[in-house]
Amino acid sequence: MKKKILCAALALSALLSLAACGDNDSSKAEVNSKAGNSIAETDSEEAPAESAADPAAVLEDANKKAKLTYTSVYCGSADMMADGESDKIKTGTFGPIAVSLLDETNHIEAEIKKNFTENGFTEGYVLWELDESKQPTYAQWAQSITSSVIGQYPDPVTDPAAENNLGKKF
Repeated sequence: MKKKILCAALALSALLSLAACGDNDSSKAEVNSKAGNSIAETDSEEAPAESAADPAAVLEDANKKAKLTYTSVYCGSADMMADGESDKIKTGTFGPIAVSLLDETNHIEAEIKKNFTENGFTEGYVLWELDESKQPTYAQWAQSITSSVIGQYPDPVTDPAAENNLGKKF
């Protein structure tokens, strides 16, 4: 029961931080909050094509999705530790994996897919790293394998023009 409460609290804080990092129009956020709308309802569009959108907006969206990936990995790992399955948690770098191809029989991947789906994000690629203590060190998200805009959390990318490669920690 404690782990479910912890995961719910972590997921809620991740969702709230994603909403807080979005549009600076506080009245919109307040109206959506009072109406009980989720992020999926207020920010349901996938990342615009990189060539057709403002690079800073594309990068901000990519960083938000990297943060959601990081939080999902953290929560999935915490679930497994709470269930006494820490020996099943593999360490190292995982990905890039298409969000649509995440393995739902793998607890951590299932957590990522669930959180992305709940927020209306169905595209892109995720990558994460778990250290020896089975905690995430970083996570990344990109629209495609060859995308030049990569979101990362923590230490979000700040320069949309930077030469980035999925899997290269910034």
